[in-house]
Amino acid sequence: MNLFSRILRWLTDEDEQLESVNQPKIQFLIVDMSPVTDIDTSGIHAFEELHRSLHKREVQLVLSNPGRVVIDKLHASDFMSQIGEDKIFLTVGDAVLTCSAKSPAEVV
Repeated sequence: MNLFSRILRWLTDEDEQLESVNQPKIQFLIVDMSPVTDIDTSGIHAFEELHRSLHKREVQLVLSNPGRVVIDKLHASDFMSQIGEDKIFLTVGDAVLTCSAKSPAEVV
């Protein structure tokens, strides 16, 4: 089982727990990209697959702290336009602040 499959399974489990106590479902998945120094085509395809799977669940993919090489490759592959430039942050803290400030009605 790959990392993204585990993430999706975790989201399912968390949503079930949240639903059982009448809490809203998870709206954002923030991925800290700071340890990622480079990304290849298979990595980009994996992110595209994750993005599609999250979109079906109405969860937005957010990336924090991607390096210049990673950003350039995500732009070249058109992945940045798929998730939106507004879903890229310099730090995890910035991503959390922005995402937690959005009400469910503001989530697109």
